[in-house]
Amino acid sequence: MIRFVRFSILLVVCTVSCLAAPQNRTYHNDLLDPAYPNMQEWAQAGVLLKNLTETHLLKQVRLQPGDDLAAAVAIPEQVITLTPGIYQITQPLKFAHEVTLRADFPGQVQLVVNLRGKRPTKPDASGYSPWTTALLLEGVNNSGIENLTIVFDHSQSAPVTTGNKRAAVDSTPFAQDDFHVVLVRFSGSFNCWITGCTLRDSGNHPLILESSNHITVDGVEIDGTYYKDEVSGSILLRGADHCLLTGMVVNHVNHLIYTSDYAGQSNHYNVITNSRFNMDLRFENPSAKANLLQECVIAVGAWHNFPPITLSWNKQRASTPLEYNLVYYCTITRDFGPSNSSFSVADNPNQVYRILANSTFKGNVEIAGPAPQAGTLWPVK
Repeated sequence: MIRFVRFSILLVVCTVSCLAAPQNRTYHNDLLDPAYPNMQEWAQAGVLLKNLTETHLLKQVRLQPGDDLAAAVAIPEQVITLTPGIYQITQPLKFAHEVTLRADFPGQVQLVVNLRGKRPTKPDASGYSPWTTALLLEGVNNSGIENLTIVFDHSQSAPVTTGNKRAAVDSTPFAQDDFHVVLVRFSGSFNCWITGCTLRDSGNHPLILESSNHITVDGVEIDGTYYKDEVSGSILLRGADHCLLTGMVVNHVNHLIYTSDYAGQSNHYNVITNSRFNMDLRFENPSAKANLLQECVIAVGAWHNFPPITLSWNKQRASTPLEYNLVYYCTITRDFGPSNSSFSVADNPNQVYRILANSTFKGNVEIAGPAPQAGTLWPVK
């Protein structure tokens, strides 16, 4: 049985349904522990609120189903509120600077993605991922998505759920080869966010954070993806830094992967906290360094043929203590099915762990040091 961490996952569910704009979090110098110098960097993860324009200073726009969302989000410096209903997305929504797209309340607005795309083979001219994307924040500052439910074309049969099968459930669902559509992608962006949203049944990757920094993903629920072969259907952090992922609940996707972007930029100083992932997390070395996992549940079922948390090894470069990816107060489990025992690691509140390279199904962390002095590695309140 999985023992939940100190912040109950019930709090996560409430977060998914209650949040809107990025929350005000304050750095506290008295929470720092000199044994873990990266805490000063982790405190800066997520949106920098001091850089945001006050909402009341932006143009306020209200839209209803049938209005042109693509045209609206392309106009900078405005807050777009969607009235209740279903909105059909027939072309990518490419955000301008300082644009917020929101619903008044979660559950009242659904964006149905009616896009199709082939699997891309190389970066586009911008150097970013060439995936067909429904909501695209590329090269923008201070833009966000709030309280929306985003689903891939619900006229199709639902994607195959994982059940007790392996991760590579189906690389060509329903004999389709054009479902390679990402629901939300941040590429080359700064100080942007997605909060209080549900991403359901994505064509391929539900969420990509790429070549971006100070992105907040708060109270987001992700459930399901059509493609689940080895390189499909994952949450991707590609060359991201100082990003905050918190209050997430993720089911029926392949992996969460830290990897480099197409320019070779690594991932560092990202924080994941107070979330539950029912699949594995992969860190690529040296592409992932100095990242933090705190107060999370990572629960890999018997269907998923991967360790719950891994650091792929690059023999040309060993990590130093400042580059360790640290884990604190997490429950990390791998279920081998009814005939085998499961195991749990990294849940001792008196220890900080680091992720090991060359990890096996059971041995993937080791003790990095004692618990931080103030009981947290993320020094914010």
